[in-house]
Amino acid sequence: MPWIRKSPFASHEDPVEHMMELLSKEAEDAGSPFDASEKKILCSEASNREPVPEELQSKSKTLIEQLLRRDQTTETSNDPKSFNNSLEWAGDCSYPNIVALTEKVVTSGTGVLRLHGRGWAKDKIQLVGCALAVVLLMFLLVVSFSVIFQWK
Repeated sequence: MPWIRKSPFASHEDPVEHMMELLSKEAEDAGSPFDASEKKILCSEASNREPVPEELQSKSKTLIEQLLRRDQTTETSNDPKSFNNSLEWAGDCSYPNIVALTEKVVTSGTGVLRLHGRGWAKDKIQLVGCALAVVLLMFLLVVSFSVIFQWK
């Protein structure tokens, strides 16, 4: 089955830690590195009771946007362990804050999430299905108008 992708991470590797390493490197390059408590917050599971502080959230979102843009424009987009591709595997077992923030960036329209495998196929099938539904609806409207108004 070619649509089932095998994780690029070994059993001892954590995709969340890998995402955190990439984000930390980006923060250091930007001149505002994360301290240990910020890293702990980003790696901990997302919770409504303990939201991410606003300052850390805005700092992280800006860095995530930069990482996603770089992934999109460089050859790292083909790297199975790039930040964008790591997102697919990071949210499997739990839902850490770094994954939640990345999804917020992607869904806000500033980041680009590339679909893979079943997600990509499902998206394309839905697109074709909607197109066929519109054509069928138009056909039914024409037929119903011709019956109602006795058009020949």
